[in-house]
Amino acid sequence: MDKKFSAIDLDRKESQRIRFENKMETMTDGAGSGDDRQLRYERDAIRKQIDEASKELNQLETNMSFFSGNPKSPLLKEATKNIENQKQQIELLKEKMKMITVKIREVNKPEEDNSEENTTGEA
Repeated sequence: MDKKFSAIDLDRKESQRIRFENKMETMTDGAGSGDDRQLRYERDAIRKQIDEASKELNQLETNMSFFSGNPKSPLLKEATKNIENQKQQIELLKEKMKMITVKIREVNKPEEDNSEENTTGEA
């Protein structure tokens, strides 16, 4: 897939976003109005991934405090790179969390609209 996306000049972050949108659509295809169980399960999984990635970032930053000396040290460069990668991963997961929260609201919105119509029609 990465080769296909690179062929049409999409960066990796954008390709991951598109794949996740497709995954959310697949989860809601065939589901009835208000049936957001798969989306909620996915949101919980993402929340766990954010927690784990945050713990990992904290550990990397703690380890970084033990490095001293030459700023051109390969170990220091690698640690800095790992910290940046972890921060990017957390941001990506947070974006996914926002996307899935919006999708859950969309799935539940028709149900809310129908209940409003029923209460106004009965009054």
